[in-house]
Formats: sequence, structure tokens, C-alpha cells
Amino acid sequence: MELITVLPNNPTPEDEIFAGLLKDEIVAAINALPVNFRTVILLADIEELSYREISEIIDRPIGTVMSRLHRGRRILRKKLKDYAIKHNLTSPDKDCSKQVVSHLEY
Repeated sequence: MELITVLPNNPTPEDEIFAGLLKDEIVAAINALPVNFRTVILLADIEELSYREISEIIDRPIGTVMSRLHRGRRILRKKLKDYAIKHNLTSPDKDCSKQVVSHLEY
């Protein structure tokens, strides 16, 4: 599974460089997660599977899936917030997780 950053329709060389850096930072943050959190985040946010589908794949109750997803996203928010602020993806007083994840597609 490869993460791809979304670029504008007519990307400039700067856009392409930034996209590569953003991708690297997000991939590094996801890879740094404990495997239990990383698995459910990839299945939910990248593969867009339902809680039920994830529950069946990892053979855990739906409540466990929801808990791991919440905790994993919270860890990612903390890891990526400074980066998102620095690159004007969010302001210091906002939750940056949706803006950062919106830069990814599969």
C-alpha cells in the first residue's frame, strides 16, 4: 500500500517538493505508531473499511477497533501538529488531523 500526496491540477516544482516532504513526514509518523494503532488507522483512513470489517480482519471487538483508532489518531495529531502549523495546514488552535489526512489518497 503506497500513500500518495494530492497535488494541484498544475503543480509547480515547489508543490511537488512540498508534496514529497509532506508524504515522508506522514508516512514516518504512521510508521512510528505501535502496530495495533497503525493497523486500524491504515484500514480505516486509507483503505476506508468499516469498523465491522476491521473488527473481522484483526479479530477483535468493534469497541477495541474504535478505541485503537481514537488513540492512534490522537498520537498522530500530536506528532504532526507542529509540522502542520509550520506548513500552514492549520492554525495553532485547531485540530490538524483532518487537514493532514485530507492530503492523502490511496
